[in-house]
Amino acid sequence: MVYMSRSLNWQTICKLYTLEQIQEKVDFYMDQLERATLKLYDKDTTQGRQKVESAEIDKIESILAVWMKALECKSGNGGGTRAVSVNFRGNERGGF
Repeated sequence: MVYMSRSLNWQTICKLYTLEQIQEKVDFYMDQLERATLKLYDKDTTQGRQKVESAEIDKIESILAVWMKALECKSGNGGGTRAVSVNFRGNERGGF
């Protein structure tokens, strides 16, 4: 497991993790986001009462966004086409 600093960086994640590992994290945080719709609830079972508080949705959304951007980077679906123009003749205009 790679140590994560206070601020996740999608570029670092893209470099350090495989596509499968990133997809697992995206799936995990998507699931957590869906589960976080309840802020606080009591669960009463035959084995006792349990008070459960879900994580804050905005924090989960923020983390999910970083992992989704890393997934986009790793899968090659982000940023569109990049055009690079190089003048191999120096300052010559080639007849223009």
